[in-house]
Amino acid sequence: MLDGIKNTIGNVGKMAQAKQQQDKLDKLMSSVSATGTSKNGKVTVTVNGKQTIVSIKIDPTLINFVYETQTSKNQEDTMIAKSIMEAYDDAQKKIQPEVMKKLQESGNLSDLMSMFGGA
Repeated sequence: MLDGIKNTIGNVGKMAQAKQQQDKLDKLMSSVSATGTSKNGKVTVTVNGKQTIVSIKIDPTLINFVYETQTSKNQEDTMIAKSIMEAYDDAQKKIQPEVMKKLQESGNLSDLMSMFGGA
C-alpha cells in the first residue's frame, strides 16, 4: 500500500513539473514573433510562436484600389483575402526557425524533446 502512495505522490510531482515546463514553453512561444508580407507588399501579418495572429496591417492604397477596380466584378474581398493569406504564409515560414532559435538559446529545446520522450 505504501508503494502505491509513493507512486501516486511521484506521479503528482511529475505532473506538476510537466505543467511548469508547459507554462514556461507557452510563455516563451508567446514572446517570439515574425512578420510576413504579401507578394504585393500591401499586407503584413505578425504571428507569435504559438502561431496566433498578433496583428494584420493593410495598406489603405490596396483597399482603395480593390474597391475602385474590383467592386463592379463582385471580387472586392478576393484580392484582400489573398494578400492576407500570402502574408500569413510568409509569417509562418519565418516563425518556425525563430521558435527553434529561441528554444535553443533558452535551453528549452532539450526540455521539449524530453517531454516527447526524446523524439
